[in-house]
Formats: sequence, C-alpha cells, structure tokens
Amino acid sequence: MANNNHSDEDFAYRNDNGNTPTAGYTTYKWTPPVAITNARTLVVAGGGGGGTDMGGGGGAGGLLASTNTDIALEEQTIVVGDGGARGYGPAGGSTNQHRGGNGADSSISGASITAIGGGGGATGHNDTYDRAAGNGGSGGGGSGGLVSSGNYGANSGTGIPGQGFDGGNSGVTWYPGGGGGAGEKGYGRNGSGGGGNTVKGDGGNGLEDDILGTNYWWAGGGGCNTYNSPYTPDGRAGKGGKGGGGGAPHGSSHGVSHGYGDTNGITNGKDGDTATSTNAVHNGGSGGKHTGGGGGGGD
Repeated sequence: MANNNHSDEDFAYRNDNGNTPTAGYTTYKWTPPVAITNARTLVVAGGGGGGTDMGGGGGAGGLLASTNTDIALEEQTIVVGDGGARGYGPAGGSTNQHRGGNGADSSISGASITAIGGGGGATGHNDTYDRAAGNGGSGGGGSGGLVSSGNYGANSGTGIPGQGFDGGNSGVTWYPGGGGGAGEKGYGRNGSGGGGNTVKGDGGNGLEDDILGTNYWWAGGGGCNTYNSPYTPDGRAGKGGKGGGGGAPHGSSHGVSHGYGDTNGITNGKDGDTATSTNAVHNGGSGGKHTGGGGGGGD
C-alpha cells in the first residue's frame, strides 16, 4: 500500500507555495511462519533531496543493521520510506523557495526498528531567503556562498548517531557541501576531506553490507552543485558518496561538468544533468533506488 499523496513535488512547484513536499512511503504486511530470534536485518530510510541555487547534497537515509533482531510470531508492519523531493528556487529568490525535502522513515513494527529519513540539502547563496539543510538520519549539505558577500551559504544539517553523519558545511564563496552518509560526514567545511574552506562537496560514503549475498554500499550522501571551474579540482560537480547521486553543474559557459552518481549500490545513483547553455536549470541526480542514497544538489 503506497501513501504518496503528499509527495508530488510538481504540485508544490506549480503552486509556488514554498512548502517542501513530504516524502511518501510504502507499507507491507508480513507474518513470519515462526517466531524468529537473532535475525539479521538491514533497515534503510529514504535519502534527502538535493538543494538548489548552489544547492548542497541530500543526506542519506538512516541505516540500522543488526544480527540479533527478534521478531514475534505476529503480523509485522514494514514501512519503506521514499526519497525526498529536490529543492526549489524561483528566479530572483523568493519566500517560496525551499531546501531539498527530507526522506521518509523506514521501520519494522514488531522489532521496534525505525531508521530516520535523510535531511534535504540546503538552498540559496546568501540572499534573504536561504534555506538551511534538513537534519535526519544523515544531514543535508550546506549551500554555496556568494562571492560578493564573502560569506558562507545556508548551513548543513546534522545526522543521528548510530544511523548517519552530518552534512558538509559550505566553504567560502562557491563551495557547497555534500550530504552526509551512513559511514562518514559529507565533504566540505567542518566535514570530510580535511574540513577546509575549499573542499569539493562530494557526498559522504555509506556502509557496505552483504545481507543479500553480495556486498553492496548503502546510504551514501548526495554530491553538491558546483558553480565554476576554479572551484572544483576535477572540473566536475560533487560526486555521490557510495550509494548517492551526483551534483549538477551551472551553465556550460562556466566550464563545469556534471557530478557522477555512485555505482556501488544495489542500483546506481544518477548523474547530475549535463550542462547546457542555459544557467540555473540543472538538477542533481537522484540516489540509487532502494539504497537510501541522497540526491545531488542543483543550480
């Protein structure tokens, strides 16, 4: 049973209402044939959506792995959370712009396990309507600052200990941060990669787990948007952490290519949009389906 009535991001953008869409979820019912003790479980929540307007990467969904879960002989309600919506930034800035949406929680009722959805990435570069990143299983990345202001962009979000890590904060000028992952902080100021002011905002890596018989990476953070070639060492927007989606470039005249989505999960994270001649129309790539990966930041 799916409950996606509140996850229509196009409705929110079309009506320009400034409310971040709420992520949907799918509910399953299951009764085990016998009571189970010391079961192995992996519960991963939906990843956060990437921000926009020098957007930070979305934080990964919370991850909870166990080898000693007890499940009673009774009907179980299993909820699988969707990923969050991408951020929205109307031209010229507006009270209606919003950060990336948080992912939805995932849970197993009888085992009392709940993984918390990832925080959405921050939106805006030092204007009146900046929107800080969301807190969640892993926190969303901060948005990039404006050169003329000399300040940082909107702040990153925090993760939940035991489920994920904080997003990377923005560095000086055009350096957004990456979303946090289940295995490490997002890259950026006060994050992974040395924590300096000029760290490229890649998504934080997730964690590896072989519960399906093959090692896959889960819950990687989304990569950031990147404005111009001097602000990225390899000429690309932020890449997704293992499990996450890649960030978007600005227009092609700025000399930046899209960030890569990660390919180490059960499904691949998506690359950010390919740069075109038009600025401020590019979206970050989504995290890999069923990985809990965060989405990449857009421009």
